[in-house]
Amino acid sequence: MRRKPIRRYELTGLPRTELGRYSGAFFLILFLSLALIVRSIVWSPIFVLFALGGLYGHLHRAKPGWCVELQEDGILVNMVVACKIPYHDIRSADFFVYRLGEFLRTVANASIAFGRLFGGTSPMFGKFGEVDRDSVALRFGRWRWSYAPFPPFLIPSRAVRLRVEDASELLTELQKRLSH
Repeated sequence: MRRKPIRRYELTGLPRTELGRYSGAFFLILFLSLALIVRSIVWSPIFVLFALGGLYGHLHRAKPGWCVELQEDGILVNMVVACKIPYHDIRSADFFVYRLGEFLRTVANASIAFGRLFGGTSPMFGKFGEVDRDSVALRFGRWRWSYAPFPPFLIPSRAVRLRVEDASELLTELQKRLSH
């Protein structure tokens, strides 16, 4: 049986940085030191909780460069932490379709515009039902845990959106691997 090559797609819409592998250690040291300095009954447990999230991020740290790799047995999503998704967990893959209503889209676009004042690079959200050809949406057959750098740190999700440099090529390659 011939082995399939590992394909790599760079993530877009995010600032290029090599700090993903250091963020977990940074949060761990920062919040443990804040917990020792503050030493209050209220703030110390909160900082320790953040430090535990930083420890989790440090133990599952990402490789340099944010990307999506199609490996032989699954997809490796390498962002803040490295997350491996086996192919058998993926129910479907297609282009991302916007599902936000008018009010939520307005709030999201306002928050993005506010973030751009401080150097953010996020794109605006599309209209309800609009297809984003720069993003691939993966839907899972069961709940998966996703890491977030804020409490509760592990968030259950049934889908993930991957904004990559060549979404159509990623989608065709992914659908070939899912069909087997």
